[in-house]
Amino acid sequence: SVAFMAEIVPGFFNLSDTYSWTTGENATLVESHFVRIRDQLGVSCLSAQNLAVPGAEMSGLVSQARRLRRGTQYVTVLAGTNDACGWYLDSDEELSQFASSYREVLSEVFLRSPNASVLAGGVLPVDRVPQIAEEEPACRDTWATWLVCMPFLGIGVSPEMLEEEGQRLDRADALLQNVSAEFGDSVLFRSFDEDFEETGSPPSLGPEHMSEMDCFHPSGKGQEKIAAFLWNETFVRSAFADSIP
Repeated sequence: SVAFMAEIVPGFFNLSDTYSWTTGENATLVESHFVRIRDQLGVSCLSAQNLAVPGAEMSGLVSQARRLRRGTQYVTVLAGTNDACGWYLDSDEELSQFASSYREVLSEVFLRSPNASVLAGGVLPVDRVPQIAEEEPACRDTWATWLVCMPFLGIGVSPEMLEEEGQRLDRADALLQNVSAEFGDSVLFRSFDEDFEETGSPPSLGPEHMSEMDCFHPSGKGQEKIAAFLWNETFVRSAFADSIP
């Protein structure tokens, strides 16, 4: 994640990894995984590479993985939201291609860095985003104007339709988990289950976790919430076992 639209500055929106949950280097903004590895685990001479491209679908991550530096120890993968926002038909073929692309991403990672440890998150829970409109009604106007993730946030999406889309997210996560298991202990997968709601402060998913620009992309606080939820110190320690003092 490059934390697209995470925070607004006068006249612009943020398009850097400053607020990224994974590679952000400023602990006062986001306690990212980079910060946690550096400060909590004491790994010195730490460098990070952020290859994320805003708007990329899972298939687009294959080319990103091909740019990974050889010998990278810890890799994070978080994708699928952009795929889900384009799923208008209940097509098993779409889900099958989604899983195939993820498998190709992991294969590329291990081709370049055979000893890497990969942390993979599930598809972000976009089916829970509509509840934000209950606190910020203006978000519905923003979604309609910008045509944001229409299968979930579009005008006329009923609770029944939203539940059906949520079930597709569950199926996508199950596929990601199955593919992750093919690579053994080198890949740790975690879906954004109900525990995600209880992570951070405030715990419940609310407007403060979404960009002021589009009420959709994670804000700085949203990035912080993702970082905290996906952090697994035991797994990360194993990735940097030779580097921890």
